[in-house]
Amino acid sequence: MLRILFVYKQADPLSDYLLSQLKDVKTDKKTVLVATALEKSPEYIEKYDLNYNHTLMITNFHGTELYRLEGPFNKEDIAGIIQKLKEAKKA
Repeated sequence: MLRILFVYKQADPLSDYLLSQLKDVKTDKKTVLVATALEKSPEYIEKYDLNYNHTLMITNFHGTELYRLEGPFNKEDIAGIIQKLKEAKKA
């Protein structure tokens, strides 16, 4: 199982675009998407050592970070990352 955590700054106009890109990513039933604004979850800044307004983290079922992307992205970027992580797991 993969967990995609997207933490964003609520007032940033880029956040709406990035959220729409995430929602367009085709995932299976074993992938969970969690999106939260920094303003609603300020504890994430320290917990996940966040240094950027738009941070996307992919973790496994146990919470181990597998991939981190800081900054703008699109649905193709995320789909490619998920595919690579799943292929690596099979190997």
